[in-house]
Amino acid sequence: MIASMSVLLVIGLIAGVCLAVATRFFHVEKDKRIEEVASCLSGANCGACGYTGCISLAAAVVQGKVSANACPGADAAAVEKIAMIIGEKTPEHVNKKAVVLCSGGKKASDKYEYSGIRDCMAMSILMGGIKNCSFGGLGGGSCARVCPKNAIKMGENGLPNISAELCVGCGLCVHECPRGIIILKDARESVLVLCSSHDKGAETRKICSSGCIGCGMCVKVCQTEAISVHNFLAAIDFKSCTSCGECAKNCPVSAISLRRLTHE
Repeated sequence: MIASMSVLLVIGLIAGVCLAVATRFFHVEKDKRIEEVASCLSGANCGACGYTGCISLAAAVVQGKVSANACPGADAAAVEKIAMIIGEKTPEHVNKKAVVLCSGGKKASDKYEYSGIRDCMAMSILMGGIKNCSFGGLGGGSCARVCPKNAIKMGENGLPNISAELCVGCGLCVHECPRGIIILKDARESVLVLCSSHDKGAETRKICSSGCIGCGMCVKVCQTEAISVHNFLAAIDFKSCTSCGECAKNCPVSAISLRRLTHE
């Protein structure tokens, strides 16, 4: 019995020594810059960058696999600091915010009364969605549930309200929306067409009181020719737009909105 215990003890000691030697031999020093870069990221661990979390993205940045501005939620100051940490020139940074390109909600008529689960994908599958407008929001709130910063709340109008202050531009809500009405916009853009419908004006009037009817009034009043109408929907060229607001004032259905996407 004593001999068996002695043998086991010797084997344990030998294994421990071998493990200690192996640990020291195969030890890889962790780059301290990874933690420094991670501290500059949004901390949402949202995965919008394509990596499993902020620490994984930080490692990829330090290893040179991605640029310093790879995190959608990092602001200009964070990107500049990251570039400084890894010794690179600061890349161009565009602050983006999520925007809901629909102002219909309860203003858009329903096909039927829905009593199922509040999930946009499920609602979209059932007979093409609850709304007569095949382009508008469904009101299931799926975007709000995936937002890592709680920047999205469902409003009484049946549409998601996105806080420009809390939104980090991760894009998870964009991927979650089955209708594609949520997109990331340059935060400097202040004039937005809050509609995604490509139905003819007469058809849109029947089903939604705030849908773009493609009348072209906005085109006529724009002094810089920044607006055009394509497939019955107005589009604004941000580079030419001066944010004068004339298009919003003259839109007969209030489909164009003048707003700030940033608090900077």
